[in-house]
Amino acid sequence: MGVKRQVFGSLAERNFDYQLSKQWSKNNHIYHNLPFLNIFYIDDQLIKKIEITDNQIDYLKKTSIDFTLCNNQDEPLICIEFDGMQQGFNVGNKYYCNNNINNLRKKSFELKLKIAHSLSFPFVVVSSNEFQYLSNDIKLCIVDGIIVQAISYQVFESEMKQVFNPHKYGMTEEEFLELPLKEQYYFVKKDCLHIEVDTYFNNNPVFQKASKLHESLGDPSYSLKPVKGINFHIYHGRQSTINLKEYGIVEAEIILPKFDVPKLYMGSLVDEISRLLACNKAIKFMQNF
Repeated sequence: MGVKRQVFGSLAERNFDYQLSKQWSKNNHIYHNLPFLNIFYIDDQLIKKIEITDNQIDYLKKTSIDFTLCNNQDEPLICIEFDGMQQGFNVGNKYYCNNNINNLRKKSFELKLKIAHSLSFPFVVVSSNEFQYLSNDIKLCIVDGIIVQAISYQVFESEMKQVFNPHKYGMTEEEFLELPLKEQYYFVKKDCLHIEVDTYFNNNPVFQKASKLHESLGDPSYSLKPVKGINFHIYHGRQSTINLKEYGIVEAEIILPKFDVPKLYMGSLVDEISRLLACNKAIKFMQNF
């Protein structure tokens, strides 16, 4: 018996908690090891819907979640499980790892995923790879990009609950209501698209960093294409090619788990990370030319 020297399960877990806090605690709260049932309410309807057993309910009463990101009102936005033992990840409700799978851990992760995703809540299992900085001079990681998605979706949902404001398009409410329904629909749809784009990019340090580097290069043309030879059921892979004209072509690629989690759109994230890596590589190439 005794008192543990620290509350974290490992040095890596502690370091990643500090890393998350440094990046996200200004406008959000990061909680470590919150009880699972502090986040999710398991009622009879859910038990019946996804067929949870009594033994599983007992387990859920005892288990916790490594990291939970909340807004300033402590509303949970996303849960992150760090699999330091087997370095696995999830795709949808399924758990994958490149090592021999521990069936107990697999069942534990998949139960949590099943419950969270049935409630349309973003819950991911990540390895150390997703916490590693993209490069020595880009202090962002895959988990930061995942968190961006969750925050952006929450802001988007909040904005969408606001009443459409025709004044943004130079019209009074009366003028808007006099438009044919087809034109009203056009402006509402346009407004939704603007909100979606603005909330994603305004809260996205990956996009902001990529755009800043791209602009510093003179906004050269670039293209994106899938990385060949990967399992597309499990991974996203994107190669970005930048044409520096007199300096030549610079390429960079990124491969990461698909995750396939509610409210997360990994396709756009992998595109931006690929562009960011290519821009960063291009700047170094030009500096050493």
